[in-house]
Amino acid sequence: MTLGNIVGVIRNGIARYSHINWTLLDQALVSGVNFFTSILLARYLGLQGFGVFTLVWMAVLFVNSLQFALVSSPMMSIGPLQPENESSVYYGSVLIQQVIVSSISFLLLLVGFWASGYYFSEWEVGGLAWPSACACFSFQMQDYLRRYFFTRGRITTVFISDLLSYGGQLLLLLLMFYSGLTTITNALWVIAITSFLAMLWGLLKLERHLYPSMSYFASNLKRHWKSSRWLAASALLDWTSGNLFFIAAGAILGAWATGTLRAALNLIGPVSLIFQTLLNLMPGSAARKYRSEGMNGLVAYIKKCAFGVTAVSVLYFLPIIVAPEFWLTLLYGGAYTENYSLVFWFCLAYTALASRVPIEIGLRTLERTKYSFWALTASTIFAIGTHNYLITRYGISGAGFGVLMSMLIALSVCFFGFRKEIMAAGLKI
Repeated sequence: MTLGNIVGVIRNGIARYSHINWTLLDQALVSGVNFFTSILLARYLGLQGFGVFTLVWMAVLFVNSLQFALVSSPMMSIGPLQPENESSVYYGSVLIQQVIVSSISFLLLLVGFWASGYYFSEWEVGGLAWPSACACFSFQMQDYLRRYFFTRGRITTVFISDLLSYGGQLLLLLLMFYSGLTTITNALWVIAITSFLAMLWGLLKLERHLYPSMSYFASNLKRHWKSSRWLAASALLDWTSGNLFFIAAGAILGAWATGTLRAALNLIGPVSLIFQTLLNLMPGSAARKYRSEGMNGLVAYIKKCAFGVTAVSVLYFLPIIVAPEFWLTLLYGGAYTENYSLVFWFCLAYTALASRVPIEIGLRTLERTKYSFWALTASTIFAIGTHNYLITRYGISGAGFGVLMSMLIALSVCFFGFRKEIMAAGLKI
């Protein structure tokens, strides 16, 4: 083979997989910024301040998880199935849904933090109402638009949007830290401003949507609800099962405990690159695979993805498990090393999550989202029933162990649910 032929093969390979290259670059940007942002916040806000910020941001992520379940997730699975002549009115309908959901989320957080500041003044969160609500609205809209562009295959547009949002966020936070203006309020306003700029960019780059008729909007809303009702309930349960241990640790041990848990979890942050890539690419790819090759093609695709992502996650976690104190000291200094055992529990927990994500996407493709609901129902029951005992008896390590068990329970239910659907189709797993 000549040098020219080799160059041609490389060029063709790059062109063929350019969408994946851009996707990985984008997810590296998002995961990298989130990783370094958490490190900076943990260092500059301190254990107590970082714990309070974590609790506030958990509220933002809670309503965002509902938005993803109700709007983005159905769109990413149903959108690619739409005939091209109907896609414009379909996506116009979804955009209206998104604006409504984001507006409701804004009001919920605004009123919620005002009420918390009034009735529980010792929490000192009343002053965070406006920055939290604004950050929620902008963050949610930007996240919806980036997932829309992923669904439409416009990866470079996603990258520019995320560069504005996440790159701008890191830059402004660095300026804030080195200017001595580090507060929870300022950090939230930084997120709100950069997300808003990225949202404007996304709106300017939208294709022309057709506004749906009321009957079409109602019909599409009903279809989304049919697909997402289990996911919305699952989002509520997911937040409870996973985050209950963080909240309970803060309530029982103090806000420092929530900050410590989040700092340990941040070591797992880079592997979220894999999860986010799957969540952005797999729904559309799985839907197309199912449409073209049927159940056989879908099962083979899910198996390949599940094996690959689990193997990569294990390889990443091994050096962290071997020397957790070293990594905690390197990132945060000595303040967070006392509870290094949390790293072990979180590595195991997120290995289970790595296996579960592809299976759940397979279930969503089959529109069998009830299994996600039952999986999280089981893990939520476990969390509610054991959190007080585990944390009171074993301290912060008990919270880490509880997170691991919740993940394993959810994985087991999803696996057996997907297995049931495969066997019902007359196939072997």
